[in-house]
Amino acid sequence: MNNRWGRSRPIRNPEVNGIAASSEYFPKPIHFDESQDRYRCLCNCFHIKNGALLVGVVEILVLLFFLINSLLLMLTHDTRYQESAGLDDTYITVPFVASVVGIAVSSVVVFLLFIGIVRNHAILLIPHIVVQVIKVFLAFMTDLTVFYRMMNAAPFHEHPGSNTVALDIETAARFYLLFFLYVVSFFLECWFLIVIFNCYRYLDERRAYMRYCLAYSTPLKTLSAR
Repeated sequence: MNNRWGRSRPIRNPEVNGIAASSEYFPKPIHFDESQDRYRCLCNCFHIKNGALLVGVVEILVLLFFLINSLLLMLTHDTRYQESAGLDDTYITVPFVASVVGIAVSSVVVFLLFIGIVRNHAILLIPHIVVQVIKVFLAFMTDLTVFYRMMNAAPFHEHPGSNTVALDIETAARFYLLFFLYVVSFFLECWFLIVIFNCYRYLDERRAYMRYCLAYSTPLKTLSAR
């Protein structure tokens, strides 16, 4: 699909200086059809905008879960031992603050995502795409490192080839199950990124088509009221 066109002045007189007007004075036509398969997702069951809204709803639910979990860990943490031993509890407060900051940033970008989809502003989806790319990269690096150490039962300060703990079958099975769940969630995050990017592309192409129609008085034949 070609989204770029050249600006040309409107021609009211078919002949200018004795030269007949040709088709080169007119812009290249832009074809836009919202019913195309490229604008659908989830096995063509949803339009890409509805799919992006569904992704936003899922992310809101996940953020609420992490917020409630962080609050429960913070409120139920017993600090009497640390106080009696003269130790601090930064290993609880620091991760809690980091979680709250991450949840706040994610909530802002999801809010911008909803506004961008409803108002058909593709630029408001860019912060969400950037945050998603960062999350996918960090998830891949941290999960790969942590699960490699856990599967090999080696401490972080020793050589990876030296196993110091022999895991029983039940514990190893739990590790592999948890690893499988993390892999599934990682691929879901990648799929969410693809859906949001395709929605951004759809909104950008829709904006270009509307500008073309408004500039050259072309009927909006294939544009619905989404």
